[in-house]
Amino acid sequence: MQSTELTTLIQPRELILELSHNCNLSCIMCGFVKERNQPGYFMTEDTLNQALAAFSHPPEIVRLNGRGESTIHPKFPAFLKTIREKWPTAALHLFTNLNIRDGERVELLKTFGVQLFVSLDSSDPEELAQIRRGARWEYIERNLRLLADHQPRPYFVFTLQAENIHRIADMARLARTFNVGLIYNVVRSDVPDHRVLNRVISEWAAIRSAFVEAKALLDSAALPCLIPDQIQGVELDLTTSAKSNGSRSSCPALHRETCIQHDGFVTPCNMFHPHKMGHIRDGNILQILNSEPAEQFRRTHKQDAYCRNCAWLGGDA
Repeated sequence: MQSTELTTLIQPRELILELSHNCNLSCIMCGFVKERNQPGYFMTEDTLNQALAAFSHPPEIVRLNGRGESTIHPKFPAFLKTIREKWPTAALHLFTNLNIRDGERVELLKTFGVQLFVSLDSSDPEELAQIRRGARWEYIERNLRLLADHQPRPYFVFTLQAENIHRIADMARLARTFNVGLIYNVVRSDVPDHRVLNRVISEWAAIRSAFVEAKALLDSAALPCLIPDQIQGVELDLTTSAKSNGSRSSCPALHRETCIQHDGFVTPCNMFHPHKMGHIRDGNILQILNSEPAEQFRRTHKQDAYCRNCAWLGGDA
């Protein structure tokens, strides 16, 4: 594999590990078509060990998220322990729907000091179950109460869509109730979702007002609130918005992070761009990320529709 000299290598500070391509829910906005609950969709112990061995430098952040739910992995507790023992100073992040039945797994997240990002798309239990099919509010609420004293404080990640855009301010009130931060996420799409787009255009003033109310509410409680700069290409024109990576001249994630999928393939970022830069069996992660194909992708990524439409807010939460 062709690579550049070590002194000029891209050296990511964040590693995203997709422990599970399986999920315990079936969300209406999920763009990944997959059969559920297939053993082959879980990262194996061998693949995890290969991934850890591929890093000659410890990442600052290890983020456990994927197109599935990490906590349903049969070996999740053991994997969490392995990662912590390998990199004792790395910050551990986990994106989860928090539909965790086993309270011991929730306690384990507290033990390891995991920064949690909880995907929660409505403050109304029935509405949530319609958006995230299979979601059980009683599990979520119980687990949030188990996490009441957890540090660092979790974030809610609220994915804006036609079914819940009226809940912008409600989600801020719910975040304040549970003393958590809030990130407003936008679904990445190759083509406009006209149901969302039409509502954003017709209700632009009301949507902006809801964001202003949400930000003020959480600011008053000293809780973080990240608001996108645009929805489906419609600028919100808010001074408190965070700039999405798709709006930037160059994506910072391509230099800051890399993702290793459940099957060992290396992809650019946490947004699960389908471009494969290599496989961890190919060797050191620095060699993979600094191969000529990877460099070519970084040079031309703004021409890629997946990157142009990226709604990730970027930066550090």
